[in-house]
Amino acid sequence: MCGPSDALKIRWQNEADTVNFQCESGEDRISDFDLKLMQIESEHMEIPEQHYKVSVRMPSSEFQKICRDLKEFGETIQLSASKDGLKFSVQGDIGAGNVLLKPREGENPGEKVILTVQEPVTATFALRYLVNFAKAAPLCSTVELGLGPDAPLMVKYDLDVAENGHMQFYLAPKIDE
Repeated sequence: MCGPSDALKIRWQNEADTVNFQCESGEDRISDFDLKLMQIESEHMEIPEQHYKVSVRMPSSEFQKICRDLKEFGETIQLSASKDGLKFSVQGDIGAGNVLLKPREGENPGEKVILTVQEPVTATFALRYLVNFAKAAPLCSTVELGLGPDAPLMVKYDLDVAENGHMQFYLAPKIDE
């Protein structure tokens, strides 16, 4: 419908149940379409302020690669953080995979791994959601992970520079039944 250099106009009339999209490619092509709006009733969830016991800043491309590679082994990932590093572990029907990420220095922020551990933490998460969160990797060179006992995992991307804002995801840990 729209190319990367096309102009996009989005129109919505007060109280209308549709929104109109119009793409203009110079003067030779105009695409026009309407989408029906949905009224979604949802409960507003407040995310309480967290003080994570573990904070990791790492290259976002490396986080994406680890998540993609390990999803081939299973559906559940265990994150174990200690002073030695952050270990990503997956165990599934076809095998197991582990990646140990140790703190390291680099010339630019996109190469460094900075690990702050107040106390060791181990938690388990649904890997498919982390794979989805990792799709935001092209937005910036680094990602920040926040991990705590019995707390949601925080995945935060600063958009290029912190002044541009950030994108933050939270994922509740899996609970053994």
